[in-house]
Amino acid sequence: MSRAAGSPGAADVGATGTTGAGASNGTVGAIVLTGGRASRLGGVDKARLAVGGRPMVETVLRAARAVATAVVTVGPGGDTREEPPHSGPVAGIAAGLAALPQGWGR
Repeated sequence: MSRAAGSPGAADVGATGTTGAGASNGTVGAIVLTGGRASRLGGVDKARLAVGGRPMVETVLRAARAVATAVVTVGPGGDTREEPPHSGPVAGIAAGLAALPQGWGR
């Protein structure tokens, strides 16, 4: 299930097909998992949790874009979601692989 254009959330910080400055030959894709129930954090949104004064997801996306040609966010408000929702990180990775541009991870 792809994110609808203009939807709020992680869409502001990540998008499919983002070009990474550090990627030289177009062979690296990145999947950033932004969801989770955060049960060990009392329900705090981990992606928006401030680390070093900025949301964790921004730091992770900056690092991913530095090395990857394509970056996909998986989670609420991201580029895609795992099905069914909250089905875990392996389902998130599978959804991310499916959302990468044609030829990536397939």
